[in-house]
Amino acid sequence: MANISLLRVPWDGEARCLRRKDLIDTLYAALPLGTVKFNFQLESIKLDQHSTKPILRFIDGSSIRAKVVIGYDSGKSIIANFLNLKPTKMFPSSAIRGLTNYPNGHSFEHEFARLWKDNILVGIIPVVDNMVYWFCLLPYIPKDEKTWIDPGVIQQVTLELVSDHPQEIRKMIENTDMKSLSITHMRYRAPWDLLTGSFCKGTVTVAGDAMHVMGPFLGQGGSAGLEDSVVLARTMAQLGLNGFESGSKLMVHGVEEALIGS
Repeated sequence: MANISLLRVPWDGEARCLRRKDLIDTLYAALPLGTVKFNFQLESIKLDQHSTKPILRFIDGSSIRAKVVIGYDSGKSIIANFLNLKPTKMFPSSAIRGLTNYPNGHSFEHEFARLWKDNILVGIIPVVDNMVYWFCLLPYIPKDEKTWIDPGVIQQVTLELVSDHPQEIRKMIENTDMKSLSITHMRYRAPWDLLTGSFCKGTVTVAGDAMHVMGPFLGQGGSAGLEDSVVLARTMAQLGLNGFESGSKLMVHGVEEALIGS
């Protein structure tokens, strides 16, 4: 461990690491059947000239005329562009992330461990007794396009970066679930842009990363997105929008007031 800086952050209370898929599946299971549709990638959004309702068009050619649109569509949000929010800013670094399964269990403590060496940061967080989430922070932006799309290349780049790290770290990356590997050019929206920007147009708004994308090292992205939902739902409830009007017709005018108020 010479020349390696190791920082361990014990988890007290109810702090937990979980897979985003597990969170989505849990929320999905609580909704009525047919409420959620997966694998619909948004291509564009515009307002209908006559009704001013938003029209969503997807890459498969289908479209939806919506009553309300809340864009949670990442830091490269099409909805945010529609609202004319200022562009996100880029960090001069990127992050590789993955999950590694241990059929017989792993030996990592229930803590957030970070290892620094030669300006390369590796983070390890156990999810459950047989699964570990890890990330590797690259102090540069890869120029080879294959690095952004090929899991095999991503894994090889990571192994080269941690070649001088402990064997346990290298083994973790060698055995990672290839489908879980990703690389991201990290970006953020400046705090002052949040204060001066307009986050709604009619019944169209943004939340989560689409509104306030931030670096993963803050550890607040998912929590802030959930808090957005709570704030918006609370505002709608205060305006009496906890029910439906005329059977299935949502009170669109009230929703517009809620978006402005929240």
